[in-house]
Amino acid sequence: MSAAHDKDLVKVFAELAQQRLPDEPASRDKQGFARLQERMAESQAQRGILPWARVGGLALAAVAVLGAGAWWFASARHITYQVENAQVAADGKLFGGTSGGQVHFSDGSQLALAPGSQTTVSELDAHGAHVRVEEGSAHFAIEHKQGAAWAVLAGPYTVRVTGTAFDVGWVAGTQRFEITMQSGSVVITGPLAPSGVVLKAGQRLHADHELKVDDADAPNEAAPPAPTESAVPAVEEVLAPAGSTSRRSARGPSWRSLVANGKFETVLNEAEHRGIGNVLGSANLEDLSALADAARYAQRPNWSQRALLAQRQRFPSTPQARDAAFFLGSLGEGQGGGLAWFDRYLQESPNGAYASQALGRKLMLVYGQHRGQEARQIATEYNARYPKGPYASTARKVLGEPSKGAAPAGKAAVP
Repeated sequence: MSAAHDKDLVKVFAELAQQRLPDEPASRDKQGFARLQERMAESQAQRGILPWARVGGLALAAVAVLGAGAWWFASARHITYQVENAQVAADGKLFGGTSGGQVHFSDGSQLALAPGSQTTVSELDAHGAHVRVEEGSAHFAIEHKQGAAWAVLAGPYTVRVTGTAFDVGWVAGTQRFEITMQSGSVVITGPLAPSGVVLKAGQRLHADHELKVDDADAPNEAAPPAPTESAVPAVEEVLAPAGSTSRRSARGPSWRSLVANGKFETVLNEAEHRGIGNVLGSANLEDLSALADAARYAQRPNWSQRALLAQRQRFPSTPQARDAAFFLGSLGEGQGGGLAWFDRYLQESPNGAYASQALGRKLMLVYGQHRGQEARQIATEYNARYPKGPYASTARKVLGEPSKGAAPAGKAAVP
């Protein structure tokens, strides 16, 4: 077989590779094809090898390149994102700050955060992500692609998305949810819509004590008026005295608003000014929740823990109190108390917003303690409930180990 024919074979393999991996970067193509050419040169030097053996060698080399390329392409399809302007906390929460921010997803979808808003991105896979609007409003422009599966969560409401543009607003203090559609359609489920409500372009849904659907351009009677310049509080009003807890939010920025703007130290300083004991014993639920968040982001775990415990003791039947169990578990992981709190959260909120994370962290802790059989049971549950969750690969790795499941001594516990 001639060298010219070998070159023709390489050309064919190259064309096949380009057809198989159309989105492969050119630089990576060149590296793979260079290896093919090296194998071709080696086969030319091996005069004693039968022609079809040389062809087989080239074919195997091509398969190796294609296999590696296919793996790279598959991993690249996992959606990623970049954050612009927004502030990113240590636990991944995104804050709109004073001027808003943008999140650019690798599939072309966009998320625009309004000033003062707070969101969390999780459950990323090849088809979409889960985005929780913790507070404030955000604009979504989700690319319509085959197999797209996005979920936007706000309080107890879930918006199922395949490709559309809309605005979502959530006010935790009043439990008010609103969504306005620009294009496409979505399905919304929640306490006032247990069977799901389909919302189409040009429609708006808002829910607090009742659920209403109307035209997007109709006047929104429930929307608060825009603040005037005279309504901006003075500095001395922000640092209100200890006795003004119940009316402080009406006179100045709420702690939740300050946290959303990344002003964690301002919240902590105000709490210290009023007396941390007084705040823990008399502050409302929204302030306690904001204080716990501010302390956690500012690396003040003791204050965060005390605020979370106060939520559970003073407001035990609220969703915030149940969520506090998850955050107490996160704070207690390094001190050995995390597992009990994660168990408590999963008992109280088996389908809660943080259930996937709580079960995943529980898996990691149990595996790290070399409790192999129990780790396999947790991994089986996680794999069944969250096959595309952030700990799914860990669960599969645990299940793929020998049945005893214990990590060898001296080996890192994290799969």
